[in-house]
Amino acid sequence: MTDNTELKRLAEAATAGPWSMCGEADGSQGFEIIQDIWNEHGTHTGKDVVVYEWSDESDPLGVIHRADAEFIAAANPVAVLALIADSNRLESEAVYAAAGFNAAREEIAKIHAEVAGLRTGYEAYERVNAELKAEVDGLRKSLLDAAEEIDAWGSYASDYFQEKHDLAGCVAKFHAAAMGKGEQS
Repeated sequence: MTDNTELKRLAEAATAGPWSMCGEADGSQGFEIIQDIWNEHGTHTGKDVVVYEWSDESDPLGVIHRADAEFIAAANPVAVLALIADSNRLESEAVYAAAGFNAAREEIAKIHAEVAGLRTGYEAYERVNAELKAEVDGLRKSLLDAAEEIDAWGSYASDYFQEKHDLAGCVAKFHAAAMGKGEQS
């Protein structure tokens, strides 16, 4: 940021302008930077010389060259004050834009963190899903094996499995009794 306080003070104190330049380079160089004078009714009342420089060719120091005089005429206080106002406005907009940019950057960082958390959760879900699928596949295989065994036993399968169930129940009772956790038969 540029501190334009002094430049602004000088521009406000100077003759406002608009300024213009007259003069031609012939055998000598001379330029005047003039300001039109208007009265309070808007009538043109004349011109006032703001800058005057005239020199002959034998004394080139102190000569205002045409390009310099044109620039000085264009860089009148009104133009300078407009540039300062634009600069101040742009600086304010830059501060506002930077705040918006920082807020957006923070929001993006927050979203990145959320995505990372979701990715971790999704990966855990995929692992659990794979484990459950493997368990289902194992249970499906056991069920198919049991179905084949039932088919092999044919009509005796029902009696066999009932007997197996009854024996398993007896074994469980004896085991519990042996461990002191149930009644003895």
